[in-house]
Amino acid sequence: MAFVSLDLLDLVLQRTGQHPVGALYGVDVDRFGPEALQLLLERQILVQQPMLDELDGCRVQWIGTSPFLFDLDADRPPEEVDPRLLSVYEINVLALCRALRRANQLAGPPVAQLSDLAYFIGHRGDGRQRRSVCLARLLRDDTVLDVVWNLRARIGTGTLVLLTPGVVELRRRTLEHLSADRALVAPLLDGHVHIAWSSPLAWV
Repeated sequence: MAFVSLDLLDLVLQRTGQHPVGALYGVDVDRFGPEALQLLLERQILVQQPMLDELDGCRVQWIGTSPFLFDLDADRPPEEVDPRLLSVYEINVLALCRALRRANQLAGPPVAQLSDLAYFIGHRGDGRQRRSVCLARLLRDDTVLDVVWNLRARIGTGTLVLLTPGVVELRRRTLEHLSADRALVAPLLDGHVHIAWSSPLAWV
């Protein structure tokens, strides 16, 4: 069984909660060690992109094994740059959802992107006892109810669990509407999420 650091998972989730979904860079993941990065690459949660050929408006040119910035509009010598700044890893949200589905042994239809804000992960249980788990991004008071109603039309009865990349602050009135529709919002790394987690999270 392989494990990924919860700190690294938290960083991935933070970037997932941005609009558009933010990438990670070599300087972001270097402190977590090569094993953690390799695991997320193998699971395709992170997808390595070609090295940047431009940074801060300057062209990047490699001299031997070292990258240098060349500012063609300024009279200054080339500046060596940390190659980790040029390494880019895009986040594959669907692959993240598939890993969450496996780790929590969810069932039902396959993982799917239902909108720009919501991704279906899986079901647990049946009928009115069923819990439908989704990853929801960028939830605010003016968006969360539309997301829930859209998901309810697709998913049907049971409790709707909206896992979020971070803590979402909602007004009391909004929370009352969610409760009436049997929907709850829970941060992914919050201990109150009512699905099975191991610590650190096991990607199996």
